[in-house]
Amino acid sequence: MEVVIKKCGERKMVNGKKTEITLVTTSTCYKCPAAKKWLDDNKIKYTLLVADANDKNMSIADSFNITSVPAIVVDNKKVYSFEEYKKNYI
Repeated sequence: MEVVIKKCGERKMVNGKKTEITLVTTSTCYKCPAAKKWLDDNKIKYTLLVADANDKNMSIADSFNITSVPAIVVDNKKVYSFEEYKKNYI
């Protein structure tokens, strides 16, 4: 599986600018479906990266030093746990 672009909602505004959101998951993550549902329900546009789908995706996740999922990457820079993102950045 390659990176999949979800086509829902609008990009969220943070500090007056639109942000790019990537949700990093794995195929065995039991919390990840709830994270995807929350983003979808809130009409937040995001890129879904299934880290264990192939070597390329794992390399991308590794480049962000992600150690647990679900994780949120904002603007290809900052990594948050999903709960931290949901509580503090929306």
